[in-house]
Amino acid sequence: MVALAGRLAAAVLLACVLATTAAPGAVVAAAPDPLSGSDPPAQSALSAPPRAVRLTFVDRVDAGLSHAVVLAADGTDVGSGAVTVDGHTLRLPVDITGNGDFTIAYHVEFDLGGESTGTVRFSVGTGLAPAPAPPAVQRAVAQAVTSHGHSVDPVSATLLVIDGLAVAVVLALLYLRRPYDTP
Repeated sequence: MVALAGRLAAAVLLACVLATTAAPGAVVAAAPDPLSGSDPPAQSALSAPPRAVRLTFVDRVDAGLSHAVVLAADGTDVGSGAVTVDGHTLRLPVDITGNGDFTIAYHVEFDLGGESTGTVRFSVGTGLAPAPAPPAVQRAVAQAVTSHGHSVDPVSATLLVIDGLAVAVVLALLYLRRPYDTP
């Protein structure tokens, strides 16, 4: 009976560990879109090219971990400088010399945690909202938002490993514990 109780305790502990590691993903997935606005606006048709694009988010942007790129219809990068961040707004200067459809692709991490990845499309000189992104732009967007690397915080990684080892030891002790002799 005691062995069954130990195994039951181990199963409950394991369920709690799995629930706490799975829950943050569920919360992030249900969160509203953190992009609160863009300049130029999404799906806009501009008569003249902008000198810069701006993305504004509901949370403060982490400048060191965020980036954006502006792509022409053929997938060419038309950015003309470095991304700058001022609080909630990310800004990227651009050099757009022709007409066509353009895509702003971004990956942003926030000061308080969390991240956002997405695109904003606009057109210049066509008089029409941008068409769906062609395959060349889709490939360039995927490359732009996934080809970078963020370093792992060594303190957090070490603590996660220690936590995992502690859970493994507790589970092993609960599973291997000898039952008490009952009279």
